[in-house]
Amino acid sequence: MNKVSLLGIAFVMLFSLMVLSTCDLGNDFEVETAEIVSIHFFTTKSVIGRQVHQFYDFTEMTYSAKTIIVDDEEEQEKYVVKAIFTDEQVTDFFKNVKKHGLFSLKDTYSPDVTIYDGNSWDLEIQLKDGTTFRSSGYIVYPKEAEELDKTFFELSGYKLFGV
Repeated sequence: MNKVSLLGIAFVMLFSLMVLSTCDLGNDFEVETAEIVSIHFFTTKSVIGRQVHQFYDFTEMTYSAKTIIVDDEEEQEKYVVKAIFTDEQVTDFFKNVKKHGLFSLKDTYSPDVTIYDGNSWDLEIQLKDGTTFRSSGYIVYPKEAEELDKTFFELSGYKLFGV
């Protein structure tokens, strides 16, 4: 084979890789995980109106939490930093949350029957470009919750969904 043929083959292979790298391979919400700025998750206990908030800040490299009582006019608890991350931990975390389907979660999860009392949860992920990914549920959690909890626990020592 001559040099021109080898260069042509190399060009075709490089071009093919570039095209394949831009394809969506099936995630409902395709995102480069390195663009995650923050993750805010909170649960609401409907009987007492208590909310537990968790906040993962990838600019400050921290995990913080607070508990508030809904409709309480008194001054509410402020976020308390519970964990600090390293670059290596965050890199591993980003790979694992994508692998375990964080961006494949449905918009909402709810039981098939009407239930008037239980816990609800809300998840909001802020991306660097201003895009926001949201998912929420009432009593029902996504099938991915257990694996995602393990990944969040590895990063911060705390589970996200708590299942």
